[in-house]
Amino acid sequence: PAGIKPNIDVWGEEPEGMEIMRRIKSKFDPDRILNPGRFLGKL
Repeated sequence: PAGIKPNIDVWGEEPEGMEIMRRIKSKFDPDRILNPGRFLGKL
């Protein structure tokens, strides 16, 4: 259902290296214009 979908992370739990992935993403895409929220951990 559409009301539940935004609250469910389709990727499951975040891996241990998620903070590193966030830092890398912020360096390459500081304005978050490249597919925001479409990757693991809603990056």
